[in-house]
Amino acid sequence: SSYAGAIVGSGISSAATGALARTASTPLPTAGAVIKQGTGVWDLTGDSQLSGTMLVAAGEVSMNGSITGNTVYVQGTSVLSGKGNLAANDGVLSNVVVQSGASISPGTAGASLTSIGMLTVKDDLRALSGSNVNLNINGNTLNDGGLMAAFNAGSTAYDAYVTAAINGWEGTLTNGVASTSHDRLSIIGDFQHDTGAKTNVSFLSGYTPSVGDVFDLYDWATLNLGGYVGTGALLDGSSAVAYGNGQLTSGGVLGDLNLPTLSGGLLWDVQKLQSHGVLIVVPEPSRALLVLAGLAGLLIRRRRK
Repeated sequence: SSYAGAIVGSGISSAATGALARTASTPLPTAGAVIKQGTGVWDLTGDSQLSGTMLVAAGEVSMNGSITGNTVYVQGTSVLSGKGNLAANDGVLSNVVVQSGASISPGTAGASLTSIGMLTVKDDLRALSGSNVNLNINGNTLNDGGLMAAFNAGSTAYDAYVTAAINGWEGTLTNGVASTSHDRLSIIGDFQHDTGAKTNVSFLSGYTPSVGDVFDLYDWATLNLGGYVGTGALLDGSSAVAYGNGQLTSGGVLGDLNLPTLSGGLLWDVQKLQSHGVLIVVPEPSRALLVLAGLAGLLIRRRRK
């Protein structure tokens, strides 16, 4: 067997209390492989060094400590969650491989879809076709107050503004730095993204974005689109509306990107997701003109007084 000598856990939790199946504050055993089975949750808070592979075959493993060692495979409909580190081990193909149907979802054990966190992969992450990266938003990385005026000044001015600002936006959260307002996936190595691997962005209950909001959701050292094939994209911008280099959309499905739908005259600009892991909220072009026209009218009225 490929997993001879494995540590196998059923992961059965109490339906009455919702208790976690296993909380491991001490390191996992180092010999052999570790296989997570069953529908329960393992909340791993210790620091482990494994000589074998870790297989998340079912349920959820929440990494809130660290694992240094061999490749972690996430398969079936299982979930890899947490706010910890999956550390580097030179010589393996990928530090984390998320297979079709499985998910990587930063956040709290047992509640990753309703919480905020950053999961750090200190080697490579490979998201296979059919896998899911789930990212929650409950606030921005920052709000850029100058973006509205640049947007209203026209697409050329907006392009120049975004080009000048993007490095500063990213500098707010460098690779490996968490946000308290939204999920983040920090990949110190190569992000190998197969075509068909989905990024699902969700707002937590009660959150409403504003013009100028910037969200730095991904960081990677290198991005390998299409996995080992080398062709593919994090999103399909063909349905987006061009505004200079901007790719504007109200939300929904854009190829492998699934965004919440914005209302109130707001649009996503997804132009920097594939290059920098960043999403931007902008006004509809007509709305920007109306707002600034209203401000101009207010100034005229004040002068008359």
